[in-house]
Amino acid sequence: MIILIFYFEHEAFSQNNLPERWKQPGMFFGAGAGLVYTQIINKGTQSFSNELPNRKNSFVGSIEAGYFFSKDIGFIAGVNYYSSFSSYCNLETYQNQYNTFDVENDPYELRVTGSDIEETQQIDILSIPVCISLRKPLNTTISFFLQSGINLFVPLINRYQSGGIFSYKGYFPAYNVLLEDLPEYGFPTNLSVVSNGKVELKPISFGAVASAGFDYLIQKRVQLVLAAYYDRTLTSVSNYSSPDELLSSETEQINSTMSGSNETKLQSIGIKFSIRYYLSDFTKFKYYFHPTPKENLREYERKRNKFLH
Repeated sequence: MIILIFYFEHEAFSQNNLPERWKQPGMFFGAGAGLVYTQIINKGTQSFSNELPNRKNSFVGSIEAGYFFSKDIGFIAGVNYYSSFSSYCNLETYQNQYNTFDVENDPYELRVTGSDIEETQQIDILSIPVCISLRKPLNTTISFFLQSGINLFVPLINRYQSGGIFSYKGYFPAYNVLLEDLPEYGFPTNLSVVSNGKVELKPISFGAVASAGFDYLIQKRVQLVLAAYYDRTLTSVSNYSSPDELLSSETEQINSTMSGSNETKLQSIGIKFSIRYYLSDFTKFKYYFHPTPKENLREYERKRNKFLH
């Protein structure tokens, strides 16, 4: 239906109804801001069974430039800055075991249990959308448009904070002994562990973006735009080579849940308001196109008088 509306529309007119022809709008520059809901989606998390990709209220600012080849179609590129993508995870209980060695090189099994484990992740993103815009003028000042294209995501700031209560026990099979509640030997009970760090992200990730809205021409070169849009990464933003455990080899350091995920994607949905300035007037003409405007007007008057008589 969209293709039919924008590309296969035909105008039928009688002798006194001359076809409209729009002046090519051409080049424009713009800036905007909006409110969006953003989230980080970690898929296939091994350690965390209760993944809550909370949507967060975030701010987006943008600059853009574009070129309209006609009243119907144009090319737009820009830069968007998202103040924050975030997620929240929790895990009521956790348990795992590691085969390792003590300071005397005796093998033993380290048994770890945890509770009340929580993590927050936050990523600030710069996105670079490149889109095709399809417009449908509703009258001389208002148009409906659809816009879609690819998006490049570049992380600027990222951080995570994890915390929980952990207990450590050591089982030595050679002696059939289980050591616990011995913090001086590395086996504490109900130890509060808090970790802060940065997640490993790819320098660039690819995504898709789609938007729809209305533009309103307030002056010959100034246009206001209101749009709702949705974008999402198509490739994982995580740069971890393979899923990892919740706890690192240093048992008092909690890894980010992103390191234990098979795939991590970013998603946002929101509303954005922007203003555009065109380098040429955005107006339309209603005469036939002959060598000179004067001949166009004469032809128009001649056909109009002929029809009236």
